[in-house]
Amino acid sequence: MKKRVLIITMMLAMCLLFTACGQPKVVGVKSLAAANIAAQSKVKSYHMDASADMDINLDSDTLQSLLQSMNPRLPVKMTLAADSGTDTAHITTEAAISVLGQSVGLQTAEVYLDMENQAAYAKAGDSTEWTTADYQDHQMSLKEMTGGLAAIGKTVLENATFEEGEDSYSLTLPAEKAGDLIADMHLLDSVDLGIADVREITVESGQIIYTVDKESLLVRSIELKDVDVRGKGVYQDASVALKFPINAVFSFSRYNELEEAEYAIPEEVKAAGK
Repeated sequence: MKKRVLIITMMLAMCLLFTACGQPKVVGVKSLAAANIAAQSKVKSYHMDASADMDINLDSDTLQSLLQSMNPRLPVKMTLAADSGTDTAHITTEAAISVLGQSVGLQTAEVYLDMENQAAYAKAGDSTEWTTADYQDHQMSLKEMTGGLAAIGKTVLENATFEEGEDSYSLTLPAEKAGDLIADMHLLDSVDLGIADVREITVESGQIIYTVDKESLLVRSIELKDVDVRGKGVYQDASVALKFPINAVFSFSRYNELEEAEYAIPEEVKAAGK
């Protein structure tokens, strides 16, 4: 009897080290990151929905007279859906855009990504023609996103704050410490704004908030909150300074539940893109 009690006591002690007698115990940033990285390493597929608001402002000495006579703001509202496996993904986007005060309507696009070979196939609007596209312009950092907190550098995590909710954990990161992560999302490249050669991206302020499900330890959402982004580019052949605050939410679901047909690249798409 004593031996049985001892075994039960040992089991209970072990369960104190693991939530739900199997999940790693999470008490802060480091343990959450480790638990999430282990959970995300088993992800083979997932669905993502995203929405983003960007209020782009242009400044240029060359275009000063034009910008003074017209609204230099380029507001963009974008939605995105993605079905992703480990090597391929299927993405659809919609963007409502106004350029210098004039609405240019709704831009739509459909993209297949071959992440292993860094190839992209796209068609825009009502077109039925698939063409090869710039992989970097469309990748939206999908492969990094499926890695969850593994995509965040150690130095960035050291600046994160941890909170525990009823059914989730959250990490809040200062956006200026994670500028590379935001730049890798290529949000400006996802819509046609007439701005070329976007470069020298810096992040001045804002927050990135990761929400991680307590039970699965997988990322539920990534929120960009009041993220102030600056950069340089070319508009109407003139150099411009860009300032664009971003508010966006990327929501993740259906982990390891997708059928391969939902993200595999059809042979006719590959053939048409050659």
